[in-house]
Amino acid sequence: MENILLYMVISLIILMIILIIYVYKLSKIIKKLSYGKDGKSLEEIIYENNKLSKKIVKEQKIESNDINKLKSDISNTIQNISVIRFDALKNSGGLQSFSIGLTDNNKNGVVISSMYTRDHTNIFAKEIINGKSKHTLTEEEKMAINN
Repeated sequence: MENILLYMVISLIILMIILIIYVYKLSKIIKKLSYGKDGKSLEEIIYENNKLSKKIVKEQKIESNDINKLKSDISNTIQNISVIRFDALKNSGGLQSFSIGLTDNNKNGVVISSMYTRDHTNIFAKEIINGKSKHTLTEEEKMAINN
């Protein structure tokens, strides 16, 4: 009976030593976290990270607004470019005449046509609004706008 009691006391002492070592190691880890590398406390680090997070959220909102403005602005730029070459006079050879369509996504822009003949070259520019013009469009000009 005495032996059992002695073994129990020795076991409890060993267990207590193990727990003391474990608590010591944990307190070292907590101390290291609390002071950080530069001697800052964990509370200061958390405060700085929170402040930085708020700043990033503000910047993200500003950048999101800027992106939306750019998307709006870009829809008004020339995005569709098409060149159609053709013979103004049948069998004149060389496909010297052309129509160039320059429009945005709303089909607003201009169509420029050059008509080549043996004697001279004519150049025409027609305003395009919603895919239509006040002036009569040739088939080639219509193709340049719709391609």
